[in-house]
Amino acid sequence: MSAVHYHSEIAIHFHDSYKYDANRHERLMVWRKYLDRYLGEATVVYDMGCGSGILSAEVAARGIRTIAIDGSARMLELARRTARENGCSNIEFRQHELPIRTIAGFERADVVISSSVVEYLESVRETLVAFRDLLHTRGIVIFSMPNGDSFKRKIVRLVHRLAGRPRYLKLIKHFATVNSLKQDLAATELTYLDHTYLEGSRLFDRLIRQFIGKRRSNNMIIVAARRD
Repeated sequence: MSAVHYHSEIAIHFHDSYKYDANRHERLMVWRKYLDRYLGEATVVYDMGCGSGILSAEVAARGIRTIAIDGSARMLELARRTARENGCSNIEFRQHELPIRTIAGFERADVVISSSVVEYLESVRETLVAFRDLLHTRGIVIFSMPNGDSFKRKIVRLVHRLAGRPRYLKLIKHFATVNSLKQDLAATELTYLDHTYLEGSRLFDRLIRQFIGKRRSNNMIIVAARRD
């Protein structure tokens, strides 16, 4: 099973999880802060691996033309519904395999965003190059990936090796650390700007964070970088 097929299967559950999951709520709040920080005077933004369109709608609601791309037709159906529910008519939806290997037919953008997508693709650096090539000079890329330093991630990966659960873990090809991402950004001619650890809002995460800190307790990393 591919990541696209898996996420097509769970599309409705994934979308609805933003209504009740504390970590999803935190993810959205952190993403809003990054959008506020970096969208600035942006006029065109790509949402790569847009899923059910939650972040696309956040961008479009700021009056920015948004191009939402995903490999899953089911997710794009939900994304179109999300856009309608939020009154966003300035989103263009495209079904396309990621990463985009040639930018022919794609215009340059001011910002590229990608939430929890890079880890499913074959090469982190190839994907970052694809994001970079879609940007204007001084354009910004913002993306999130699983935190390889997370204590909880290490436990979940061990459970998966023993029991094959959770299913999605079989599809993840990359776990990142801040240091590894800085190296990947430098290798792909992107300038690191900042990062934040996120998805540490569940009770267990909050408890262990008191002892081992955000780097080792939070599940995800969000990173911003610039094309110079």
